[in-house]
Parts: sequence; structure tokens; C-alpha cells
Amino acid sequence: MFHHVLADGIGGLAVLAGLVDGAEETPEREFPRPAPATSRLALDALRSRVRGLSRLPRAPARVGAAVKELRATGGTQAARCSLNRPTGPDRRLAVATVELAAVVDVAHDYGGSVNDVVLSAIDGALLTLLAGRGEQVQRLVVSIPVSRRQATTAAELGNQVGVAPMELPALTNRVERLRVIVARGALIRSAPRGASADLLLPLFDGLARLGAFRWFVNRQRLVNSFVTNLRGPEDLLCFVGLPVTAIFPIGAISGNVSVAFAVLSYAGTLTVTVVADPDAVPEVGVLCTALQQELDAYART
Repeated sequence: MFHHVLADGIGGLAVLAGLVDGAEETPEREFPRPAPATSRLALDALRSRVRGLSRLPRAPARVGAAVKELRATGGTQAARCSLNRPTGPDRRLAVATVELAAVVDVAHDYGGSVNDVVLSAIDGALLTLLAGRGEQVQRLVVSIPVSRRQATTAAELGNQVGVAPMELPALTNRVERLRVIVARGALIRSAPRGASADLLLPLFDGLARLGAFRWFVNRQRLVNSFVTNLRGPEDLLCFVGLPVTAIFPIGAISGNVSVAFAVLSYAGTLTVTVVADPDAVPEVGVLCTALQQELDAYART
């Protein structure tokens, strides 16, 4: 596991591909390498600033694309509910799995994607959790990371991810819920991929420089949860001659977002992990059981 400052999910999969058996060998590099000359550092800095200036004429279009991704499904307002609570340092993990082929079939039947089916299952599980707490909401809003790239290499990591907030309907009927989410998912997929990073990164950087970032994430009312989804290797991997039977994605929560979901397909299995603050969400087991039931129900459809 490593921080997003080093690599996004696509980059993490590239690192994994370089560690398993059968990975392409990379040419050896001199190590340790000598420190670069001051003149070279100055030249690199100058080139970076020139590239920044060259992008200024495209700034209005980039901001427009960022706004389009952020508002792909229209204006969204997160529900005021107990999912947004202050979080501490402790985390609890739970896992739900389902056969990938079954989810793909359901997604095709409804004209959507695997992510749409998973989002509908997560929506249903969160509604079950809130109902158990005696809460009813009109909607939930989740933040979905969207990568600008489909693939990369271990030599080119970095983070090229924007976000797309999606409003999930408070519908108990699974069919109706999935249909709504498929329609909204199509709007997100039609927006520029990852463009919102051009707007959000400077905004968050500015808040951090002002010392207000932590205050913001602890009090935000924009999203109720995070859901990240990656397409992993289709074939079984091996590491030092031993098969890798399962891969569990681990997401992160921060601020007042008390529960998040990470989704990864690998070797025919779709795995969804639930990461939660055990104090804010002591019913992690209940939530994961509800999620497993939702996934199983769609797989039987």
C-alpha cells in the first residue's frame, strides 16, 4: 500500500505487474546515481514553467471540462445523515465477493457497466445500514475517482485522477435503483475523464496552504462515501512460483467520511472491500452482510 501522492490505482496495478512472475525485465540503472548538477535542476524548473505558460490559453477549456465532470449528473447534495461523522485513527476491514461474469451479464442486460451494478449494491447496503439506525434519506452522494488514463508503467506512476460525484437514489427496489444508476453512470462516462483534477488540485492545495484543508474535510457536506473501482488482471498471477489466489483492494477514509468502498476484479472474481471507522460505524459486519446480499441478488438476476 502506498499514498496517492506516489501513484493512483492504475499506477499501483503497474507496480504489481512488475513484481509477479513473468514480468518484463527492466534494464538495470546505475545505483546510487549521482546528484544532478544545479544547472540541470534550474533548467528543468525553467522548462516546467514554460510548459505551464504554454497551457494558459487552454485554461478556460480545461476548467469547463472539470466542471462538466463534477456536474455530470447534475447538482448533487449529500444527505445529512450519520454516515458523515468525525473519524479517528482506527480502521476495520470487511470483504464481499461475487463472480465477475454474473455481474457482467447483469450490467449488459441493463445497458450499463460493472461499476453501475456495484454502485447499486453499495447503495442498497448503505440504505439498509441507515434504516437499522432509524434514518431515512432522500439520496446519497458518493465520490467516484476517475482516471485520465487506461494504463501506465511502473516507470510512469503519479496520480492522474479526478472525481465524479454521483447521486444514488434512495430506492429499495433493486431493478428501479439499478436503472437510475445506469442512466447517471452513462452521463459520467460521457464527461471528460479525470478533468476535474485541474480544478480540485489547486483548490485543495490552496486550502492546505491556508491551513484550512483539515477543517474543510472534517465538515464537508458534499459526499457521504467514496467508491473506487479498478479492473485488475484477468488471469491468475504467481509470485515466486506460488499462485496469488486473491487480491483485496484497500481504500481510505478521511475527514468526516466514516465508510468507503474499494472494488477490484481479479481472475474472475469481483471483490468489494468495506473500510470504516469502527467507532463511527460499529455495524461494519451488518453493512458487509447487506452488501453481500445485494451482490448475490444481482448475480441471481
